[in-house]
Amino acid sequence: MKTRLFTGLGLVLALTAVQAVQAQDWRVGAEGREVNCSLQVKGKTYLKGTCKYNADKDGSFRLCGNQYFVYLNTFGDGTAGASWNATPDSSHAQALLGEDFKQQGGCWVGKQAKICAWNK
Repeated sequence: MKTRLFTGLGLVLALTAVQAVQAQDWRVGAEGREVNCSLQVKGKTYLKGTCKYNADKDGSFRLCGNQYFVYLNTFGDGTAGASWNATPDSSHAQALLGEDFKQQGGCWVGKQAKICAWNK
């Protein structure tokens, strides 16, 4: 009985470790090109360094970094909305950052966040 419990526990720990490794780098397998990037949310930096950048024709884009990713969707009037995964183990950009983003150079700036992407 104890052997089975420990074997089962070992399997759970191994699977958890695999999932944690998979959640650590969202750039792996992401479409797009490598860029320098930055994501700040409420003054804290979550992305800084190399990200995968994938843009749409309308200017909307996705940035995938080591543990976080962010989606920015343009509205066609010079503003945009953005959402991100908020925790490294989240696989969806379910956390809204706002719909008040305006472009400032290589960055999009809103009340809660600043999303930047520059050519390497």
